[in-house]
Amino acid sequence: MKNLTITQKIAIKWLTTIDSNQAIYLLLKPLHVTLRVLFYALLIGGTFFISKFGLSLTELTKDVSLAIALIPTIGVSFIVFYESIFSLNVPEILKEKREQKQFIKATKAQWWRLRNMKFWVRIILYLFIYIFIQQFLQIASMVAFFETVQAPTQAHINEFINQFQTLLKYFTVAYILMLGTMEYFINKRKAKQCSSQS
Repeated sequence: MKNLTITQKIAIKWLTTIDSNQAIYLLLKPLHVTLRVLFYALLIGGTFFISKFGLSLTELTKDVSLAIALIPTIGVSFIVFYESIFSLNVPEILKEKREQKQFIKATKAQWWRLRNMKFWVRIILYLFIYIFIQQFLQIASMVAFFETVQAPTQAHINEFINQFQTLLKYFTVAYILMLGTMEYFINKRKAKQCSSQS
């Protein structure tokens, strides 16, 4: 699996997602290379024609419809990379891939788990969530304020700003405490995982 080229990796990905039952792969493998090339050309050309014809019935401009028609055509064109895996032991590669997936699942080593992310990635994620919640609170507070106070005076606005800043301070402290607790348990689990593997 490690020694595969980019085209072979794309072909394997295409095989496991689009052609998951391997019908197209098994149909093409015994054919002569000329017939396979003809199949690729007809499939790619047919996809583009059908997409373009379907979009011509809509009120989209020519440039937009052409761009949209190219998306499925490019996706289908990846089937050409099958040529790079016909000489490989595909069942063995797929078996290895399944075993790797099972190992990742069993050891909980998925990339999206916080403990498997690098520290700086977690920091960026935490900052993004903080900014999102802060903006949401600001918009919600402003909407609530202007719905409650129909004709706000400067005193009302100043009071609103002070109260919102107080709310933001409490939220920031609570958020930092929550992140500190999360980081503690993340590092604890990472240490436990490292000790169990060694």
